[in-house]
Amino acid sequence: MDKTTKQILKKIIASENQTVVSSGIDNPFSDIAPISAVNASIDYLVKNGYIYIDEGLTTQFSVAYRVLHPFQHYLKSLIAYLLQNWIAIVALIISIIALLKQ
Repeated sequence: MDKTTKQILKKIIASENQTVVSSGIDNPFSDIAPISAVNASIDYLVKNGYIYIDEGLTTQFSVAYRVLHPFQHYLKSLIAYLLQNWIAIVALIISIIALLKQ
């Protein structure tokens, strides 16, 4: 995560209700970086689950669950990883035991 992205995320977290509202004309992050860098940073944050965007008459940038509860998100992703790779983990343990018995 680069400097611009961190600044945008901090601004959203620090705002009221952890939501930044934008209309089509104004750019609430114009004090941070040019519009192209802001758009790239927002795309990164949405793609990686840090924020979500609610588009209507105005656009709302809101903090996602991943930012509000980082430990729970980490634990959930760790459990998903272990469930996905349990066969490889068991094979690793068996091979380590076989090497230690020699």
